Amino acid sequence: MGRSTPFPQTPLSRAQILERVNTIPQRPNMESGKRAYEADVNAWHQMHDNAPPGLERPYPVKLGMAQAGSGECFGCGAITDPPHMGYTCNATEPLRPQETRWRQLVANMLRRAMSIRTPPAPVQYVWPVPPPHPNYHQTTPFPIYMVAPTGEWPLNEPNIEHTESFNAYWDPHGAENYTGLLSNADHQ
Repeated sequence: MGRSTPFPQTPLSRAQILERVNTIPQRPNMESGKRAYEADVNAWHQMHDNAPPGLERPYPVKLGMAQAGSGECFGCGAITDPPHMGYTCNATEPLRPQETRWRQLVANMLRRAMSIRTPPAPVQYVWPVPPPHPNYHQTTPFPIYMVAPTGEWPLNEPNIEHTESFNAYWDPHGAENYTGLLSNADHQ
C-alpha cells in the first residue's frame, strides 16, 4: 500500500495550514499545563508510535514555546531577537525529535504555499521530416523539422509505426514550417 494518492491533491493555502496547526491546544506554562502536555505527548506516541507527524497527526507543542510555523527555532521552539536557527541553538532542553520534525514540516508547507505557482508550459514535439518537394534533385542545406503541440503529436496514434519517418502534411505558408531565416526584431 503506497503513500501517494491515485489523484493529485490540491495544495493547501497558508490560511488552511495555519488553521490546522492552531487546532493544537497551547497548554499554560504551569504545573497543570505540564501534566496535560505530558499526557498529550504520551497519547500521541501511543496512537501514532514512531510515525512522522503531519497535518493529520499534529505533534503537541512544548510549554511556553511558539506555535509551529511562526519563524521559531526548530531546536528549542523559541523566537529570539536576533533570530537563531536549530544548528546554532544552544538550548539546555532541546525539543523532542517529533516536535522538531513537526515544526520543520509546517515551515516547509507554509513556504511552499507562499511560492508562486506557474502553470505548466505546453509541450511541443519536434521531429525531422522529408523535404517538401522530393522531386527536386538537390539536397537541402539544413534539416527540416516539424513542430506540433502535444495533442497533435502523430506518434501517439496506434496506426503509425515509430520506426518509419512520419510524412507530415507540409504547409509551405505556415510560420512553423518556414525553412528560411526568421525575421529579427531589429530589422523590422
